[in-house]
Amino acid sequence: MIDHYKILTLTFSDARLEELSDYLIADSPETGEVTALQSLKMELGVEELYYLHTCNRVLYLFYSPKSLSDIHHGLIGYLRRQAPDSKVNFGLKKYAGDDAVQHFFEVASSLQSMVVGEHEILRQVREAYEKCWQNGLAGDQIRILFQSALQTAKAVHNKTRISEKAVSVVSLAMKKLRRLGIHPQDEVILIGAGDTMQKVGRFLQEWKMEKVKIFNRSWENLHLMHQILPDAEIHLLEELPDHDLNVPFIITCTSHPDFILTSEIIDSSTGGKGMAGCRGILDLAVPRDVHPEVITDYGLKVIEVESLRTVAEKNKDFRKKEMLLAGKIISAELESFREKVHRRFIERAFRDVPSRVYATRDKALNEVYKDQIENLDPQSQDLIREIVNYMADKCISIPMQTARKQYIAIRKAQSMSTKQSDQYKKD
Repeated sequence: MIDHYKILTLTFSDARLEELSDYLIADSPETGEVTALQSLKMELGVEELYYLHTCNRVLYLFYSPKSLSDIHHGLIGYLRRQAPDSKVNFGLKKYAGDDAVQHFFEVASSLQSMVVGEHEILRQVREAYEKCWQNGLAGDQIRILFQSALQTAKAVHNKTRISEKAVSVVSLAMKKLRRLGIHPQDEVILIGAGDTMQKVGRFLQEWKMEKVKIFNRSWENLHLMHQILPDAEIHLLEELPDHDLNVPFIITCTSHPDFILTSEIIDSSTGGKGMAGCRGILDLAVPRDVHPEVITDYGLKVIEVESLRTVAEKNKDFRKKEMLLAGKIISAELESFREKVHRRFIERAFRDVPSRVYATRDKALNEVYKDQIENLDPQSQDLIREIVNYMADKCISIPMQTARKQYIAIRKAQSMSTKQSDQYKKD
């Protein structure tokens, strides 16, 4: 039943990064993630479980007749025992039935991603499913949901241009960085550690950047950035002139009223050797962090926030249309999934009917009426068997056909009612 699908989830937009980690299943050397998930499944008493976690989200998908509130209560209790010292006020977003299926489709189609339209999430969704399936956590019900989600994601990516034009300044900035040819082994210096730079950090983490240095005025946000980029070096901003700034890329975004990058600071850090190794600077600060003389003195390519905002505004109308189109595709796939689930429900409900009908037929022919049939001539015996076989087949097909017709009639009535309700709201 579609009502048995439930989701509990949290993303980067719902919680701070350090809080998000408390919602993950502990992957300890003693037990391991799979063992912990199997324990969770047994403790909650759910039929099937799917678990997805990325640097930006954690998602628990359940198939169970149990109430969503009971599952939520059980999961929170489990997570609290995992992190007894956590100060997080545990709570997750809840989805059930149609809403759960739609949310899962949107996640797989990257409509819920930090970068709408990116393809990486589909790989993550697939790998999480394969892990849960191979270890007996997910079963047939989650299998058909995953297959439908995969089909939906492909339809969204193939039939829309949702991934073409970014609308956030950070997304546009990072796309420009891609075009400048950034490579995982390029050194990157980040100046600032606020919300914008934390978003930048998540991009760099997904790109698996190996050499990152982060500078900031306070240690608090530096530690938050270090959770996103655990292999990065972290330094106070006052140490910036002591480090060589002649690196392939610099990204800066601070709230400082004065310029952070000046020719004087660069000369001090590079020993007057210049910035020949720098391929680009992203200045996402308002007001600007990079002094104009840096561009003229060193001939550097500096991408500033105002130019990005102009592009973002132009892209908004385009993205809005593509989002609406993606929403229609997901709605159609959700309706198709409903039909699939209900057909399977009917088939499962009648799956014992054929064997029971044929068992009754065999008993009638071989036991109940055996003597009477044997007293008949061979031609009459063949006719009796032919009639009984025909009736047996009809006893199987007629109830299933009737159930399907009744279901179609109910669905049409529900669809008409929904359309009338929508029309009434418009009027």
